[in-house]
Amino acid sequence: MAVTLSTRDPDFEVAFQGLLSQSGECGECSMRQLQQSSRNVARRGDAAVIDYTQRFDGVDLTPGNLRLTRAEIATEQPQLQPRW
Repeated sequence: MAVTLSTRDPDFEVAFQGLLSQSGECGECSMRQLQQSSRNVARRGDAAVIDYTQRFDGVDLTPGNLRLTRAEIATEQPQLQPRW
């Protein structure tokens, strides 16, 4: 079953650590992978996001369709309304 976490949730850190402890990988290994991915996104920007989205989600993004409008977000995920 998929688990959705939001960094905005007050219990995010506890929930995230719990998720890591349930995985077959060690939390330290997962954290290293997360740090490498974060550095890759910081270095390569949208290109890295596009690559990861294809790899993990099987979704083909392009620079032209990477951004969603507020209307698209509201239509697809009304519970994830941005706070802008």
